[in-house]
Amino acid sequence: MATPDESLAELREKASREALMFHGNQDEAERWLKSPVLGLGYKTPAECFETREGIDRVRTLIARLEHGIII
Repeated sequence: MATPDESLAELREKASREALMFHGNQDEAERWLKSPVLGLGYKTPAECFETREGIDRVRTLIARLEHGIII
């Protein structure tokens, strides 16, 4: 998902925007980003933002959930 030229900050911003679009409002998106998620091995999406791979996992999970793909 990520390109080699994208910084971690840019990727975090994209993932945060995707969470906002998925949840529809800022409060819900922020609550989801700070909650343990089964599809991320019970890590919070915010915890996954530490690495490029973790950010890709969050973005992939959001895309799957948006399309109704149950994990």
